Amino acid sequence: MTTEPQPNQSSPEPSPTSPSTRRLTAPQSLRAAPKAPTQQVARAEVNDLIAALGDPGHPRHAEAVDLLTAMGAAVVPALCDVVGPDQPWLTVYRATEVLAQIGDGRATRPLINALKHQNANVRWGQYGP
Repeated sequence: MTTEPQPNQSSPEPSPTSPSTRRLTAPQSLRAAPKAPTQQVARAEVNDLIAALGDPGHPRHAEAVDLLTAMGAAVVPALCDVVGPDQPWLTVYRATEVLAQIGDGRATRPLINALKHQNANVRWGQYGP
């Protein structure tokens, strides 16, 4: 008897310890969302992360989207304030990315207004995954 799959049979399921399978884990930044002891500290943290969105030279630029998304609905008003046709395009682009991932209805009007941004990256970015 042979263990090779026949042409009409599917290949056997890999075992949980098979080297071809691996466990997917959330990035470290999503597992340990920052917890602020007071609203004042949280506001400063949110403002710093929003500043990092539009500044590729900022040390937290790469993780800002993930950290703000992990904070959830609490950051929606601050993000809505920076989404507008007069704001720098990269800040608006990344803020709309966060707002889309959070999925809070309060962001509807600012996201619609972002469609009027002069930079095409902002307008097209709202249709991404």
